[in-house]
Amino acid sequence: MRAVRARRDAGFTLTELMIVVAIIGILSTLAFMMLNPSLDPDDVASQASTMAREAARRAATGGPVRLDVATALGTTARTRLHVSAASPHRTISVEVLQEDALPANTASWILVATYTVPTEVDLVGWRPTADLNGGVGPSVTLGATDEVEILCYPDSRCDAATLYFQAHEPPHEQARTVLMPLGGSPALFRTW
Repeated sequence: MRAVRARRDAGFTLTELMIVVAIIGILSTLAFMMLNPSLDPDDVASQASTMAREAARRAATGGPVRLDVATALGTTARTRLHVSAASPHRTISVEVLQEDALPANTASWILVATYTVPTEVDLVGWRPTADLNGGVGPSVTLGATDEVEILCYPDSRCDAATLYFQAHEPPHEQARTVLMPLGGSPALFRTW
């Protein structure tokens, strides 16, 4: 009986230690992946799609723009998707038009949501049409100071547009977000 007790008090077996080390290795790998996610163009295009849906939703809930303000501004847009290619913080923002009190016929764009495009993905360019078939790429390449406005209206429809994204590092994966002129959810494609 003493021999059995001495053996139990001796410690862990080599197999038990190897299992514990393997579990620690798996957990540390998972923790590293969760803390340092690798974003690809699909993720960024999906986030751009979410921002476009939010702009359309806020345009519908905001109601029509006052007639005097719409006449002065030359547009009935209630919200806009503002894309800025400015380095180093390329952003996609949702802005809402807020009219000033009467008798003024002016308004201001108010920032309500913003997304910063991660450095691993390039916002390459855009096209002022819905590129559903692919194969054409951006008609406008975005430089370091370029900005794009995509307007959304109270009927929850946004101007047609396509945003093009590409991974910064090889193999240069691509994705695009397409806003259709007749409304509906933006389409997401894994290629140009």
